[in-house]
Amino acid sequence: MGAYFHIQPRMVSCLKNEGRSIADGRIPFAGRAPSASTATGFGEVHKAEQAQLIAAALDLATPVIDYEI
Repeated sequence: MGAYFHIQPRMVSCLKNEGRSIADGRIPFAGRAPSASTATGFGEVHKAEQAQLIAAALDLATPVIDYEI
């Protein structure tokens, strides 16, 4: 999750100050599920996860991964 919890509320505040709104009041998270390791340890699985992450982060039509945090 990295900096998501640190940055998310600050980004929401900045967007509100600019007069922009966010549908549910938070910026969606696109990334790996919480894990004890930073990567899967398997090259092919990592490549697939990375491709999904990039697609979710850059394509607004792709559903964002929504983990209950």
